[in-house]
Amino acid sequence: NFEPSRRTNADDRSQSYRIPSSFIADLHIQYPLQLHGIATDLFFTCNNLLNARFIERGDDGARHDLGSFRGFWGAGRTVQIGFRIKF
Repeated sequence: NFEPSRRTNADDRSQSYRIPSSFIADLHIQYPLQLHGIATDLFFTCNNLLNARFIERGDDGARHDLGSFRGFWGAGRTVQIGFRIKF
């Protein structure tokens, strides 16, 4: 987010901080099973597989750099392992 009217110095004509680009990879594996005639699944999910550091969104700071930037960093690697029963 960038709001030019929030700049307090009239001589400040610097570009706002540009969020660096990033690449996020997720992995999902599912294996269907039949247990005593009941359909089930084993699954494994890994979000942000490469554990990339990335910024989701934020506000430009007073110095227009990463040090004064305020924002939300994305979540690191998360893993889920589960067993699903289908009714």
